[in-house]
Amino acid sequence: MRELDIERLNAAIRRLLASAGSRTKVAIEERFPGGRMVGGKYNPSSDTITLYVETIRAQCALLFGSEDAADEYA
Repeated sequence: MRELDIERLNAAIRRLLASAGSRTKVAIEERFPGGRMVGGKYNPSSDTITLYVETIRAQCALLFGSEDAADEYA
């Protein structure tokens, strides 16, 4: 699997949070623990979104037939 450009992803996240006026934290991890195909989750007690990049890639491959769209959806 091709790696996401994590710096580019972090920059996009910062821009999105700034434009929304949000103080939500975003964590990026490789994969969701366990067997489910979870691309991300929100924890309201810590106001944190966790993105699972390998799962997002797998979801794009299933939905679009290729991982090429993963950079747009992660």
